[in-house]
Amino acid sequence: MAQYDLTIIYIPREDNTIADTLSRLPNSVNDLPLPPAAAMLSVQTDPILLQSILDGYKSDLFCSKLANAKKSIDGIHCKTGLLYIGERLVIPHVGSLHEDLFRLAHDSLGHFGFEKSYAALCDAYYWPNMQHDLLEAYIPACTDCQRNKGHTSKPPGPLHPLPIPDACGDSIAIDFIGPCPMDDGFDCIVTITDRLGSDI
Repeated sequence: MAQYDLTIIYIPREDNTIADTLSRLPNSVNDLPLPPAAAMLSVQTDPILLQSILDGYKSDLFCSKLANAKKSIDGIHCKTGLLYIGERLVIPHVGSLHEDLFRLAHDSLGHFGFEKSYAALCDAYYWPNMQHDLLEAYIPACTDCQRNKGHTSKPPGPLHPLPIPDACGDSIAIDFIGPCPMDDGFDCIVTITDRLGSDI
């Protein structure tokens, strides 16, 4: 605050009612004891979703290979029947599990681009080609994004083709190549191209 020229003015409590109200508990006016309160939060996974993941492990080829290799590869472990790579839950390729997770990470969070949508998924879930599926298939096919999001790049300008010359030598293009290694005191090559197609 040293860069500002300011004066601090004290406002008494009775005149500053807004700040005073925020510092008071709701029951302090009546001097009643506050009732005991306990906040409880419980997050549970849908049992149908869990069962579809467990059933998918049996039919998905990648998950079955991973389950057989979990003893020989570090970081692969099983908790309550669910496969993990590190701390990431392995999702089998069955039904609409991948699309449902993409919908949660992209649609429900506000139709963010690839980086934010992928960041919401990559720490908790894993399946082969997850990044490619999100970038190349799901986000480009999102109808809300196609309808509502504008282009982030400038539109290309109209093409203006150069006029075709009437005869050889009417229009030429010159280009310099170099510096090159010295040869007889020269270190550059000049190329001259006739726009009708013959080189000089």
